[in-house]
Amino acid sequence: MIRFSLLFVLVLLAVPLVSAQLRIVPNDLTITPEVGVKTSFLLNLTNDFSFDLFQVRFTSQTGFSFPEIARLMPGESRILNISYETDRPGKETVTPVVSFLYYIPYSPGEKKYNVTITDTSYVPERISIRAGDSIIWRNNGTVIHTVTVINGTPSFDQSIGINQTHEQKFPQMNLVNYYDKAIGFVGRINVTNATTTELSHNSAYDKTVTIRTDAKYIETALSLLLIEENFTVQANEEVEGSIRVKNEGASRAYFVNLTAEKWVTFDENNFNLSAGEYNYVAFAVKPTPSDSTETGKNYTIKITASANNTPRVSRSIYLYVPFTATTRNQSACDYLWELERVCTRNPGLQICNPPVKVITKINETTKYKELELGLTKEQVQQKILATEQCESKLDQAISNNADLVEEIKDLRMELQKLRSETNRTNEQMGDLAKAKEEESVMGSVKTFGFLGLVLVLMILGGVWYYFKSTGEMDV
Repeated sequence: MIRFSLLFVLVLLAVPLVSAQLRIVPNDLTITPEVGVKTSFLLNLTNDFSFDLFQVRFTSQTGFSFPEIARLMPGESRILNISYETDRPGKETVTPVVSFLYYIPYSPGEKKYNVTITDTSYVPERISIRAGDSIIWRNNGTVIHTVTVINGTPSFDQSIGINQTHEQKFPQMNLVNYYDKAIGFVGRINVTNATTTELSHNSAYDKTVTIRTDAKYIETALSLLLIEENFTVQANEEVEGSIRVKNEGASRAYFVNLTAEKWVTFDENNFNLSAGEYNYVAFAVKPTPSDSTETGKNYTIKITASANNTPRVSRSIYLYVPFTATTRNQSACDYLWELERVCTRNPGLQICNPPVKVITKINETTKYKELELGLTKEQVQQKILATEQCESKLDQAISNNADLVEEIKDLRMELQKLRSETNRTNEQMGDLAKAKEEESVMGSVKTFGFLGLVLVLMILGGVWYYFKSTGEMDV
């Protein structure tokens, strides 16, 4: 019955009444912070338990800063200042858990400890144990030693032979001093309470706080300043420029993004700017027209900057792309006909009618000749280079396809033979047609000759008859 009552008391000490709690006011709240601005709010914590609370802490939450309470005594209240900051807008709900530690009775159970006896001392000389624990002495010396109590309980005087042991239990709290009669060295045993306390955590006592956030941006404004606005860039070549982006407002600008309509890329993007801060961003202008019709023109390219909490702001650069026939989709050989094609469609272009004379190389020597080509010197040089590249490619193609080239030559010879035979056949057919034509003419001549003779005879007959008739009348 006594043991049952003691166990019941320990349970009551270990588990406080359920009605007691750690009260948190408020335990459900909503805050509306501004993005980039630290927001604070208060929580009141009260210890309704009958025992001290230690290490009262919140579980970690992104953006929140919760202070820790080292000790909260029974009935004590503490107001905590909680801070929160975020760099993105939107709604979020967090539920940090508040936990704490408290002391509970603890009995580790009976244990045995070892003490070694040498010819000069007890090892260890001083030892602490709990009531109910035992000590085992072992003589590792060269003579017989003793463990003899000077004061304290239990009282004992025990001789221990070489390599022998002696065990003694200590049932109650006490301080025992003892010594060795053989040599005279001493030892001490501190016997403490069998039941102690230790810090413990009980998840049933944990409390949860619900915090809803609805973060919003504070609007600010950007400005743009182009260090240079006018650019002249050849197709597929690149030049650099710079633009200053400044936050003109009183709030931080988040994720500043730069974009351009075409042909412009930026070295830096998606950066933040504090109020009044500015950033110089380098950019590259590289026109990549699809064909030559997109060269020889002026372009206005808009550059736009915006952040998550700013309106858009734009500035324009002015780009001129000089005419070129070689673009990203053309090979060097295309240049040989591109100028003619462009100028046929656009004969009024200045590039097609330049009143200049150019010098072009006419062979591999140092001889040069003036020609009225209607082209600039650079274009002629490009054309010469393109021609050389085409010839090189053709030679390489012939070298890589020697068998095919020989086959083409054979076919050409066969074609020439066929053409020769066709020509001979045409000549023979022509001779035959001529002969038939001559034969036809001779037949016509014979026919017309006979008919003519008959006609002449008839005319002569008629004349004769006429004169005959006339003579008879005269007679």
